[in-house]
Amino acid sequence: QDGDVYVNLMKELRQMLNELSAETGKKYELTSAISAGWDKIQVVDYKAAQNYMDHIFLMSYDFKGAWSNDTLGHQTSLYAPSWAPKETYTTDFGVKMMLAQGVNPKKIVVGVAMYGRGWTGVHGYRDNIPFTGNATGPVKGTWQDGVVDYREIANEIAMG
Repeated sequence: QDGDVYVNLMKELRQMLNELSAETGKKYELTSAISAGWDKIQVVDYKAAQNYMDHIFLMSYDFKGAWSNDTLGHQTSLYAPSWAPKETYTTDFGVKMMLAQGVNPKKIVVGVAMYGRGWTGVHGYRDNIPFTGNATGPVKGTWQDGVVDYREIANEIAMG
């Protein structure tokens, strides 16, 4: 149901923008930023929605974060990691789902985060891979706990 509402919203917005374009002589683009999570993609017919949109921005981040101390991992992974080869919360999986629906690859724009996510007290991991363990809580963040701004990460690395 929500998927149908989304497609209809894009259709109505496109119609309104076309009417405005006829009035002003200007071209208006219609885009949408969507989750790259497979469970979000599967509920919308993006093949139909793309007919009304210029681009679809696939937000390939926030796959993992401090909201869970039991499921650690890269917050913006391109592919499934070696320790979890069946992981489906990846950019690759999201793009493949969009393509499988018939979305024109030229309409897909992959978005990345300019921040990191992290945990404290990571323990019980195996094979020297902290993401296979559990955490006690979020890392102290830049603007909220669990989230660290890119500049802060870069400065920490530069300072050694």
